[in-house]
Amino acid sequence: MTTQQLSNLVGRLTNFLPGHVEAETTVHKYLGAFRQIESVVEKFSLEQLAGPDGRAAVLAMIDADQVLSQKPYHRDQTYSAVLGKVQLMLSNTGSVQKEVEANLIPKTCLNASLLAKPFTILTGNSGTGKTRSAEDLAAMFRDADDLELAKNVVLVAVGADWTDSRNVVGYVNHLREAKMAGAADSRPVYQSTPVLDLLLEASKPGREAVPHFLILDEMNLSHVERYFADFLSAMEARDGAIRLHSEGWAKAETADLRPESGTPEGEFRLPRFEGDTLGVPQLLPYPANLFVIGTVNVDETTYMFSPKVLDRAHVIEFEVDRGEVGKFLDDPKPLQPVPRAAAGQAEAFLELSLRARGLQEPPLPELPPAVKTAVNKHLLEVLEILQNGRFEFAFRTAKEVVAYLKVSCELAADKAAWEAGKWKSDLDDEILQKILPKLSGSKRRIEALLVRLARYCETGVVHKIEESTPAAYQSSPVKRADAAKCKFARSHGKLCDMIDAVRRDQFVSFIH
Repeated sequence: MTTQQLSNLVGRLTNFLPGHVEAETTVHKYLGAFRQIESVVEKFSLEQLAGPDGRAAVLAMIDADQVLSQKPYHRDQTYSAVLGKVQLMLSNTGSVQKEVEANLIPKTCLNASLLAKPFTILTGNSGTGKTRSAEDLAAMFRDADDLELAKNVVLVAVGADWTDSRNVVGYVNHLREAKMAGAADSRPVYQSTPVLDLLLEASKPGREAVPHFLILDEMNLSHVERYFADFLSAMEARDGAIRLHSEGWAKAETADLRPESGTPEGEFRLPRFEGDTLGVPQLLPYPANLFVIGTVNVDETTYMFSPKVLDRAHVIEFEVDRGEVGKFLDDPKPLQPVPRAAAGQAEAFLELSLRARGLQEPPLPELPPAVKTAVNKHLLEVLEILQNGRFEFAFRTAKEVVAYLKVSCELAADKAAWEAGKWKSDLDDEILQKILPKLSGSKRRIEALLVRLARYCETGVVHKIEESTPAAYQSSPVKRADAAKCKFARSHGKLCDMIDAVRRDQFVSFIH
């Protein structure tokens, strides 16, 4: 690193720390510590410092230095802490922009779905890889080399007895008391949960640029609307927040919490344990850096989702491919651990999501005019068919479909090819993941609608209702067409399966 680069790095760090360190005194401490180790830092390039092993390499050289190794800042881990802030800073600025490349954030349905809307439901038969896929994605973006030590990933198995939100966000326990760190008074303990601990971690100062992942395994073992209602409401509101308790008051006269704890001065919080430095606020803003993935099995022990839940999520169905099962049987291999993403990729993933959702500047570019016109036409035609069948979608679905397409365009390896026609595959994904999941009903109620939708997904042409009476659909043959000849092949295939099911069983649901 040149002298000029080092000088620029110090200047950037001076501007960066006040927004990512809790107290002004800590900012001065970190800057002072960094100046002490400049002679070591300058031996490394910016790319090395930003890498996952950069901090360890610098600290190893400090350990070998007879003077620096005896400094108080080394003994109390201040050198390590400020180097961590340097890595965060480098991954939050120029290197993040460099990391947002198609080959670094692979285009998959799960990735694109979460980037467009951070709530995705994975459904399919048991053993098809739903939970594993969610765990692999979260593990790739973990904030520690050892997954067991990661603070941004939580897997929770939903219980069949979850009848309210206490298993998700906890509750106040008036039978126990504890003191917050730096507070003189004892307060009721807040019985926390892994989910709430993750929310608090995601909301801490300095963690805004880190994506956090909540995986709800078998989330329909209980009624989702009962235990997850607070989340469903908060995630949709512009300034959504979750009410956790009503103890104390917002501006307690006796509050003496330390500013460096990350707690707004005067805000009344309850401790989770003795000496808690963070505490549980009365109202917790919904973190924009939280991604929720739910897995679903459908059998006699589970509950169906309401349209309210399905409207707020992407629904990805996992199917068993005979060829893949055959490959596995021929050569079964143990599951391999997922390597941690390179420095900056996790932050880039979150940044791209915030831009897709319009929460960070600059927003993702608008769709190319020709693509936008064609997409709007297809969406309006699908809406027309749904409304004639007494179903519909509204503004939220339309907005999230467009966000998904913008993300897909951003991640496309060949943007010219995407604009020339590959966007149709992504619109096919969204018809399948955002529009069809809410369809369910009896043969009399839904068969005609399914047939019309299947024909549309095959041809891209609206089959006018005036051309035939609804009764004619009862015997209308619908066969799975050649995928290469279909306008939206995956959606057409799913609709054909639903038509077969409703004619056989007299009732059908997308998730079955």
